[in-house]
Amino acid sequence: MRIHLLDASDHAGWEALVERCGGNALHMPGVYLPDHDPGAIRLLGFGNGEACALAIEEAPGLLGRLRGRERVMLLPTAPAVAEAAQAGPVRDALLAHAREQGLARIVVQPGYGTWLGGDETLARFRTTSITEFVLDLEPGYDALLAGMHKVHRKNIRRASRSGLEVVEDSSIEGLLQLRQLQLSSSERAEEKTEGFVVRDEVYFRRVYEHVYAPG
Repeated sequence: MRIHLLDASDHAGWEALVERCGGNALHMPGVYLPDHDPGAIRLLGFGNGEACALAIEEAPGLLGRLRGRERVMLLPTAPAVAEAAQAGPVRDALLAHAREQGLARIVVQPGYGTWLGGDETLARFRTTSITEFVLDLEPGYDALLAGMHKVHRKNIRRASRSGLEVVEDSSIEGLLQLRQLQLSSSERAEEKTEGFVVRDEVYFRRVYEHVYAPG
């Protein structure tokens, strides 16, 4: 199985391939454009459409090259593989591609794609744990509510009585309101234990441009 680079400008073609291989939104370039230069993103096709993957090449700058740093390829989510039985050949093709491209290292994050596994020769390169939080919105409101801690259910009922309104808003104004909510939450968290970093407004505008505006 060989890997070939696909045309990044063919958005419809890539989306169709991702869907055919059982991929998801995290295989779409727009998710990573707010943080990465478009020229660093690679769209990889495997064989005759058996799999596809999005990769980000992390090339060192001038100072990094002087210090001997080399090129690294990151797959922020594992490849989308149409048939689980093809996971082994996909893994082997990925390693062969990395060698051919002269990459010093390849990092495959396992979440949300097909876990490629590997034989014992790769065991020492494998991380032993992953922390992941998944919120499944499919069951519906009542099921989500039942799965929450009683304190959260109480707070939701209190907010409902106070006239809380839930709306869907994918506009830039909605995203900036989300940022304000995150800032407020971070400040409250800092008062109790420690806060968390909230990205600047420019980042939210890039997210809107690359993810929400195109749909």
